[in-house]
Amino acid sequence: MPSGRGFAMLSLLLVLWASPRAAFAQDHGSSPLELPEATRRALQSLVGGVVEVAVPHEYTEDDDWGKTKWVTRELKFDTRGLLPRLRRVKHPVKHGDWSRYRIARPAGDENLSFELSDASFNDKGELRVDAVVATPLKLWGQYARWHENVQLISLSCDADAAARLTLDMTIRAEMRLDTLPPSLGLAAEVTEARLKLTDFRVRRISKADGPIVRELSDSIHRIAQKMIDKKRRQLVEKANKEIAKQTEKLRLTPADAALFWRPEPATQATAPRD
Repeated sequence: MPSGRGFAMLSLLLVLWASPRAAFAQDHGSSPLELPEATRRALQSLVGGVVEVAVPHEYTEDDDWGKTKWVTRELKFDTRGLLPRLRRVKHPVKHGDWSRYRIARPAGDENLSFELSDASFNDKGELRVDAVVATPLKLWGQYARWHENVQLISLSCDADAAARLTLDMTIRAEMRLDTLPPSLGLAAEVTEARLKLTDFRVRRISKADGPIVRELSDSIHRIAQKMIDKKRRQLVEKANKEIAKQTEKLRLTPADAALFWRPEPATQATAPRD
């Protein structure tokens, strides 16, 4: 059984948990409020995990790399049968327009920029907050044109961009009874998710000129946007699954909770009208 100190902590948690609408609030209403640092750190770690499923560490597209065609390279006499005949022998050769692309996201939370905005309470007493995280992207593309094993041109391009993930989240207080003494925690849910490609710029390109150079940089941007569009699908569901795996990151101690937990303000009873 828990000690007397444990019962005291349990009593405190029960009192705090009984007033979830007061969580994190200096005052009630829909006006923006400042979140405690402990909560900011917990949410930042949580959202960092969502980035892992929203933006892959590496994405490649090379379906158009390595095209060939079959050409006649030699003639041979086929002596099988009654009469010999001349037979063409074909071999594959490099041919056509080749292209390949790679997008890389640097690992490590130090490469993420994190921001919380528009924190306020809704009518249900849940905290609503927008969590915005941006991660840099390194993009690379290569284009080559071949004609029957002869390379006519080869270009490469390096570019930088960023992926910006915005999560609309609702957070409510809950008490965790799976430990002794019990602890306070937060239950977070993503209600809307937006993923956007921003800040695209070409860093280096092969020495060349003309429409083909512009087409290569445009293609890199198009492939990056294609990756972002793919990852938008079912993003809310994927984000909530990732959050469910990281519930422990939103576990708060009573000492942390006492910094921002406030009781419901008392309301004056109004006298009945005659």
